[in-house]
Amino acid sequence: MEPPSRPARTTTADSLGTGPGHATHGAGEALGTLHPVLVLCTQASVFAATCYVVAPAAGGPCLVLDPGVGVADGVARLVEAQGLRPVACAATHGHPDHVWDAAAVCDRWDVPFYLAGGDLDRLADPARALGRGMHEGFAALARSAWTPPQDARALPPDVLDLGEGLRLRLLPAPGHTPGSTFFVADGPLAAASVVPPLVSGRAAAVSAVVFTGDVVFAGSIGRMDLPGGDEATMAATLAQVLDTLPADALLLPGHGPSTTLARERAVNPYLGASRAPWQL
Repeated sequence: MEPPSRPARTTTADSLGTGPGHATHGAGEALGTLHPVLVLCTQASVFAATCYVVAPAAGGPCLVLDPGVGVADGVARLVEAQGLRPVACAATHGHPDHVWDAAAVCDRWDVPFYLAGGDLDRLADPARALGRGMHEGFAALARSAWTPPQDARALPPDVLDLGEGLRLRLLPAPGHTPGSTFFVADGPLAAASVVPPLVSGRAAAVSAVVFTGDVVFAGSIGRMDLPGGDEATMAATLAQVLDTLPADALLLPGHGPSTTLARERAVNPYLGASRAPWQL
């Protein structure tokens, strides 16, 4: 959970400079032509959390990712405009600003909800899992009672393969919560994508789109002082998990602008040589 630092906007893949094309994965590991991934987004009414719709192409299946407060109608508009068919809903972690509309989305399209096993217990009452003093505050902001999704499933260990080309790699990234997970779509953004704007500049062609939840933001990282957060675990995630991603990865966080892994390695104080400056 991370309140936004600036008003949210959206931008297209063309304006990011990340349209379809040939791309490589990592240093010297050529993958040839990667299929573009269509990404759309809408914003939740609490903490401006970003909900993403991910699909291999218009007119096909899609995944709804991080269904925050009040996003169900916005998701419906997005999928209708692109002729998409939701086949699953999921979340990068179990904080309430990322799961509150899970039941609304799942019931609307009769789809399952996926969350990492380490955060599944939070679905009993995700606002209460924030700890004393924050439960009542979040419930008041949401202006609705929590309803858990009926068909909640643990994410598989490595890949969420939903068929028809809708496939995302899963990288456990604990530290913000025990079950925080990166969802990785290997390929550039499709030209029709609409995502949060880059924090600065333009991105070169990318070979992967990474949904980082509340682990990595543009210029910062997620908080670790809520129940289940852990500084040492977050330090290990930043040091190890990020190193498995291609340098040209586009990072789409749960709040705020998009960024690139290359930019964050250059300017983010938590991803530099010290890796964990809060521990110094």
